[in-house]
Amino acid sequence: HVMMMRAELLIGRNKVDDAGTVLWAMLAKDRQNPDLLYLRGKALLYGGSTDQAMKHFQEALRNDPDHKRARECHKMVKAMEKAKTAGNDAFKEGKCDEAISLYSEALAMDEKNVTYNSTIYCNRAAAKMRKKDFEGALEDCVQALKLNPGYTKALTRRAECYVQMKEFEKAIADYEEAIQREPDNRDFNQRLKAAKLEKKKAARKNYYSILEVSENADEADIKKAYKKTALKWHPDKWASGSEEEKDKAEQAFKDIGEAYAVLSDPMKRQKYDAGQDLEEIEQGGGFGGGDMDPNQLFQMFMSHQGGFGGMNGGGMGGMGGPGGMHFNFRH
Repeated sequence: HVMMMRAELLIGRNKVDDAGTVLWAMLAKDRQNPDLLYLRGKALLYGGSTDQAMKHFQEALRNDPDHKRARECHKMVKAMEKAKTAGNDAFKEGKCDEAISLYSEALAMDEKNVTYNSTIYCNRAAAKMRKKDFEGALEDCVQALKLNPGYTKALTRRAECYVQMKEFEKAIADYEEAIQREPDNRDFNQRLKAAKLEKKKAARKNYYSILEVSENADEADIKKAYKKTALKWHPDKWASGSEEEKDKAEQAFKDIGEAYAVLSDPMKRQKYDAGQDLEEIEQGGGFGGGDMDPNQLFQMFMSHQGGFGGMNGGGMGGMGGPGGMHFNFRH
């Protein structure tokens, strides 16, 4: 009885390996003892061996059909597994709300089962990520790691959330920790490299945002967006504004021209999308052309579009339009 009490205390303190060792020694002398079978099952359950735990509960009930605690645990684990399996199936079918509800149901059944619950939190995080609820997914990953700090899948899933939330430093730190645990994991190394690239890209001017287009925009979309944004911020339009407004318009107009010069050139755009900044793009060589200020670029564009009439309209037709020209911007 003293040894059984000790084993139960160890389980309560989540020292399930120590409890399992004590119970295994006791079961070697009394294999049919339902109390020992129940406690050994509970230690296995909290240690993450759910299937083995269920076998011990079943064996305890075979030896004592009226063993209340074994029956209650057996019933609870069946319900937890049912909810978890249904949640997994719903997730695979793309029914994320249903999956989240089922995972939440499983989590409410046994708060002491930290290993099992860490898995459920991580699963629920995946469902939330699919719904683009990255903040909610992040919270679940944090809970999973709080319960099980060594859970690498939750660590890398948290890193994925950080990437989506543009918190690249935190993502990089998580991937680096994961790689320390599994140095030869190629997937982790590739994700770390991608996170570092996204961090670098985020530090540059976002030319797509400047032109107010998506990253999938085609040539026509980019031309249309350039015309719209350049007209909006052309310094002449803000000539009667305050000094602050004029400075803001001048900088915006310059950025718009810079963005268009890169995104309208397939080679430059490819380098930009690969993570290079403007200096790296211009150092690549082969772009031709010289430095051109934003006003010249705008005048050439509008001349090609037929929108300027007499403004620098002569002599532009033979230049092939801005789509075939390349410009460098000085800072």
